[in-house]
Amino acid sequence: MTSPAVNTARVSGDDGPWPAAGFAAPFYDAVRADLAAFVAFPNVAELSALANERNLQAANGVALRFLEADATGRQADGLGIVDNPYELRVHDEGAIETRPGNWHDLFNALSWLAWPKAKAALNALHVRELLSAADRTRRGAARDVATLFDEGGAVVAVSDPLFADLADLLRGMRWRHLFVARRADVVRHLRCFVFGHALLDKARDPYKAMTAHALLLPVPPDFHPLPVARQVALLDARVAEWLADPSNLVSAAQLGPLPLLGLPGYCEANLKPAFYDDAQVFRPARLRITQ
Repeated sequence: MTSPAVNTARVSGDDGPWPAAGFAAPFYDAVRADLAAFVAFPNVAELSALANERNLQAANGVALRFLEADATGRQADGLGIVDNPYELRVHDEGAIETRPGNWHDLFNALSWLAWPKAKAALNALHVRELLSAADRTRRGAARDVATLFDEGGAVVAVSDPLFADLADLLRGMRWRHLFVARRADVVRHLRCFVFGHALLDKARDPYKAMTAHALLLPVPPDFHPLPVARQVALLDARVAEWLADPSNLVSAAQLGPLPLLGLPGYCEANLKPAFYDDAQVFRPARLRITQ
């Protein structure tokens, strides 16, 4: 894994110039190319131009574009209006309502641009569950998994020869063994891409306990030397396939916890093994189960 220069400084940008330097942190690997194309906070017209250029579509083939959240006078929250929820408006009208100057919504837009197949699959999943639900105000297990991943997910690609080994350590929350004893293997054979747009927003001011819901995927050994854009495109298709399988959506336990600042390259402090002694963050599996 090749990581950008360590940079966990706060990405403010709310009242000052566009904080381009702040996006060097590895949290932004999947969306950095689009972030680098802007010199100021992008508006919906700029985002829609990119969507049009890339032929961004919902799963049903409807062309997608970004609209100001108040352009139609409707809400843009997670569940939306009961008779016409946000997810249905994306699917049926191609309208991704985006609040101007809002970081959370910007990262949602950038996630659509970086992960078009996976985001379309998430949207299709929500719509399918909504249309089959007796009560649209209640989420079932599948929507819970989808929401957790959409907001706070990360895609963790592990080289196939070591997948079972490293994945077992990660799933078993054996953090010190994984990140200290096996650090060289993690650096060489594991690549993490932050997917969730809420997590990308949190990464503007990172903190030690910041944790992703990790989807682990095996990849061939020749995956890691590929350019980032190609890696993300390959994983995008894999994530969409994973979301299409109902057996993956029965429980949020399918997505294991991953404290992001434990990853090599995500902060300078984790170069010292003592970093992983903090049991409040790097908890063993038995403590999480007990609590």
